[in-house]
Amino acid sequence: MVLALHYEPERASAVYCEVFRKVREIYGDEEACHPVSVPELAMTLKSTLLADELGVRTGQAAGFDRWRRVMKTRVIVLLGKLLMRFGIKIEATDWSQYKKTLARNSDVRKFSDVYRQILAGNEAQRLALDAWLQQQFKRRQLIYGLHVTDRAHMTCLVFDYSGRHLHFIDGADGGLFLAAKAFKERANQYISRTGI
Repeated sequence: MVLALHYEPERASAVYCEVFRKVREIYGDEEACHPVSVPELAMTLKSTLLADELGVRTGQAAGFDRWRRVMKTRVIVLLGKLLMRFGIKIEATDWSQYKKTLARNSDVRKFSDVYRQILAGNEAQRLALDAWLQQQFKRRQLIYGLHVTDRAHMTCLVFDYSGRHLHFIDGADGGLFLAAKAFKERANQYISRTGI
């Protein structure tokens, strides 16, 4: 999470361009640092990994009704595995392309008043980016906040499987919320140092 500390649009834009350049230099191109990797996307029947999905689908259901909903979810997972594994094309959806479309439709970068991005990388990359951002913070170019986790959460909004689906990605264990907390702490440091 990064905020340029310039009111003039040209200077703020230059700071953001430098951030984008540094992220690319450290992490590589967009595909290299994208948290959704097509080869690693896999359907599962493990109850622990399906717990959130099952919670949404079963809600307050109990007894036979809950069991029926759990079984229905598992059948959907099995069907999805088959459709994607064999690249089956039906009138509404080309399942051979679903994972690629999912990755492409994943929301990992946001830019409104503050630049936010979810990055996948290793510790050396994170330490390099953190050191560079800290240097820019000390130079009063930007304020930033980071949160580190070993996994991500995906929340999906699916209108249809042929392309009209959006996937919101956030880091686990607090994600952007904890990055915002670190951001706010640095903002307070900046205010106490500058009096602004």
